[in-house]
Amino acid sequence: MPYDSNGNYTLPGSYFVENGDTVLPVQHNPPLEDIQAALSSVILRSGVAPMGGNLKMGAKKIVDLAAGTATTDAVNKAQMDAATAAVAAMLPTLVSKAGNYTALDTDYNASIRFSAAATLSIDPIANLRTNWRIEVLAAGGPITIDPNASELINGASTLVLSPGLTATIIREGTAFFAEINGTPSGTIATGGMGSAPTGWLKCNGAAISRTTYAALFSALVSGDGYTQQTFTVSIASPGVFSRTAHGFTGGERLRLSTTGALPTGLNTTTDYFVIYVDANTYQLSASDLAPVAINTSGTQSGTHSHLRSNWGLGDGTSTFNVPDYRGIFPRGVDDGRGVDAGRAFASAQPDAFQGHWFGRPGLTRLGEFFLNVVGGGTQIGGVRADSTNPSVPITNGVNGTPRIASETRPMNAATHYFIKI
Repeated sequence: MPYDSNGNYTLPGSYFVENGDTVLPVQHNPPLEDIQAALSSVILRSGVAPMGGNLKMGAKKIVDLAAGTATTDAVNKAQMDAATAAVAAMLPTLVSKAGNYTALDTDYNASIRFSAAATLSIDPIANLRTNWRIEVLAAGGPITIDPNASELINGASTLVLSPGLTATIIREGTAFFAEINGTPSGTIATGGMGSAPTGWLKCNGAAISRTTYAALFSALVSGDGYTQQTFTVSIASPGVFSRTAHGFTGGERLRLSTTGALPTGLNTTTDYFVIYVDANTYQLSASDLAPVAINTSGTQSGTHSHLRSNWGLGDGTSTFNVPDYRGIFPRGVDDGRGVDAGRAFASAQPDAFQGHWFGRPGLTRLGEFFLNVVGGGTQIGGVRADSTNPSVPITNGVNGTPRIASETRPMNAATHYFIKI
């Protein structure tokens, strides 16, 4: 069939005759047969015949196409635009906020990211469409979600979203339901990897940016609501700090400031740790694991204040510290149980050996003892006069030779602790 690549039809060469020629069947029939075949290949305007192959448009438009209705119909651009708009309406719209905000019906399906602590109020349910929903991300501080008047969210009048968490809030009838997702900033976990996974940092005491890690700063520092508290201090060895009903139990971490000058022995860049004296007085140590009360001397002036933090205030202005869990085990805070009383949250505790008596046949008791390791040797001391003074720990014949070290510890495996940013 003589169509070229552009669809132009050409009759076969044998069709041409001149006057007086005898028309033979081989001249007459093939052209007509070819025309028949060519006409059978065209698209009928009536549309009664199906296509026999792909329709090549050659970069041309199909214009004035009616809207498709059946599932096998083609659709026109207007239908495609409408479908695209419908899909776009179902996709979250990212909105950033740095302060309080009221969510309206027009925020339907929005994803609202808060970069600082704030309150998200919600317009009355009567003004919101059925199945209205938004997503809220607390990226810089806790977010208080506050429905209108007596309306409830998860059965309560308000919901506080901790830093690092995301909530999908959905209108369900006359109330709101929030599905909480994510890991709160400040969560600590162990990991079997050698480096911190994405979204986490090592618990190595490092000073990090308060703005880059705003959610973690809120969780570890500002979220606990510690404020500057004034105190007085004596010039003495050791110095005694006074503040009525200070509320300390011992081990709290403090950073000092002053409007004048601190006594010699104190500064405004060191983290100090509380040594409890009584309800109104305390001493300070520069070490948490081996506390020694600081001596003060010289003169002082102005008003002194301290600011408490759990893990450290960094440079005091632009950084803060993550917890330092290198080489130590975490322990659940006593929180009133009485098993490990007299300790503040986040306070450190050195290793220790429970006090006890030794006994041996023929003696009532050997006495309290301590084990001291010096220069690779061992010494057991503190034994009462009614016993001998053994110098080396020996096996009991069952459990092997006692292991000695610079600390009392259980069997363990070293791993990293990570904190969620």
